[in-house]
Amino acid sequence: MKKLVTMILLLTCSLAFADNSKWIYTAENDAATYYVMPARSASANPREWALINYKTPLRMNGGRTFLSTVALHEYNCTDFTSRIVSLTSYERHWQQGTATPVDAMTLRPLSNFEPSPPGSIVANNTERMCK
Repeated sequence: MKKLVTMILLLTCSLAFADNSKWIYTAENDAATYYVMPARSASANPREWALINYKTPLRMNGGRTFLSTVALHEYNCTDFTSRIVSLTSYERHWQQGTATPVDAMTLRPLSNFEPSPPGSIVANNTERMCK
């Protein structure tokens, strides 16, 4: 039952993100191209989805490779911090191919609010979201 719920959730997320025109380009470097999409949030902290298309495949623990990730970021504008709420990796660019969600135990260290490193893409996104 748990696997069925996870698969339905992944399918729903994949269909929601299937229209690449909704992604807003934010940055590019030697490793990847970065996009964002606003997300609705019931909390006081703004949230947005972030899509990263990597230029070369990255390898997960266990050997699986991926070319894109989608993460839900939450920003704390009071202390200029952010955290990742959920993270899924995909075999191909634009969240195509097999989806591999990062499990809660791996994600736990990322779920704490952390300072945004000055000059980083995360700091730029935090500043933009907290205006």
